Amino acid sequence: ITSITDSALGRTTITIATDFSTANYASLATVENTNGNGRAVMIELTKTAGSFVVNTFNLAGSDADLDFNFVGFGDQ
Repeated sequence: ITSITDSALGRTTITIATDFSTANYASLATVENTNGNGRAVMIELTKTAGSFVVNTFNLAGSDADLDFNFVGFGDQ
């Protein structure tokens, strides 16, 4: 990972140090939800070989900055 950027409320851009060969890799994010009030959603419209965006929401559906874990699987 080259950088993790807080792009906006509830939106984080992950930049990958060694790009995947294409944007056709599997990516997954899960919220570290210790207080039971959030969920993470991958926004794949912005996924490229070198980065992806994670959008996190509270249970009311509003953007919220929440801790999360992420992983990507594919050819690099």
